[in-house]
Amino acid sequence: MTKSISKPKSKPKSKSVGKKTMKTLCRKAKSFWKKMKVKKTFTKLFKKKSKKKSKR
Repeated sequence: MTKSISKPKSKPKSKSVGKKTMKTLCRKAKSFWKKMKVKKTFTKLFKKKSKKKSKR
């Protein structure tokens, strides 16, 4: 019942929905870039570790 009620309320006006989607997209993009940065740092660390291991 709650799902059926929430669906029509989420789309009262196209403008408001557009703003909400844009905000969510921005948040997702920010989190994605943060994850990418973290991944890059991790890959760098792993590469350094692998190089050390290969030298041994």
